[in-house]
Order: sequence, then C-alpha cells, then structure tokens
Amino acid sequence: MILALGGGAARGLSNIGVLKVLERHFGRDEMPFDMIIGTSIGSLIGAAYSLGVPLDEMERKALKFNWPNIADVGLYATGLL
Repeated sequence: MILALGGGAARGLSNIGVLKVLERHFGRDEMPFDMIIGTSIGSLIGAAYSLGVPLDEMERKALKFNWPNIADVGLYATGLL
C-alpha cells in the first residue's frame, strides 16, 4: 500500500497531523505502507518521516516556520523577487 502526501505550503503541513493519527492507530513500527510518496512539502515530510524524524519534532519546526526568515520579497527595477 502507498501513502501519498500532498503539497500546498501551510495546507501541506497537515500531513504531519495525518501521520500522527495513522501512527496512533497502527503504531510507528506497524504502519501498513510499503512506500510514502509526496508532492512539494508532502515529499519533505514523507522523507523526514521515513528517515525516523519524530512527528513532534516536525510539528515544533513547522510552528516556528516564518516566511520572512527565508524570503525577502520586494519590488526592484529588475523585477519582483
């Protein structure tokens, strides 16, 4: 069985909640998925989960996420950045 995780920036972070519910139901070691795939943020969450990153740690990092810390949006003579 394959678990597909979607993208969509903030909405994609809901994948953490989906994994938490599945983990509560099956247990981390008993997940019935042969493969985890994803798009955009879903692929990052799926990869982190597959590598063993705890969901609580992913959730803490997601709550600290702040766009201004990683992007400088401005209108310049050469274009929008």
